[in-house]
Amino acid sequence: MKSNKISSSVKIVILPVLALFLGTNAVCQVNKGKAAIGNNAKDAATIAQNDFNANKAKYYVFGIAAPKKDVIERIRKYGVSVISKGCTSTRYYEQYNSTIDGLVYGKYKIKMSDLLSNKR
Repeated sequence: MKSNKISSSVKIVILPVLALFLGTNAVCQVNKGKAAIGNNAKDAATIAQNDFNANKAKYYVFGIAAPKKDVIERIRKYGVSVISKGCTSTRYYEQYNSTIDGLVYGKYKIKMSDLLSNKR
C-alpha cells in the first residue's frame, strides 16, 4: 500500500516539473494538436463576418501571457473582444482572426497587430 501512495505523489510532483523542464513550446504543441480536432476553418470567415456585423467580434490571442488590461480596453474601442486561448491555436482561430483583421482595417484603418503591440 505504501508504494502506491509514494508512486502517485511522485507523479503529482514530476508532471509539473517535467512541463517546466520541457518548456512552454512543448506544452503548447501538445495542446495545439488536441485542440485542432473538430474546428472547420472554412466556416471561420463567415462566422467572423457575421460576428463583426452584429458587433460581437472576437480576437483570439495565444500563449501563456494574456494581453494587459489597457491593450484589451483599447481593442474593445473598435468593437472587438479579446479572448485568451492559452496555447490552443488552430486553423479555425487563425482564419477567424485574419478575417477580423481585414474587417477592422477596412472600417477603422488600423491593424490588430498594432493594437496588440501598443503602437496605437
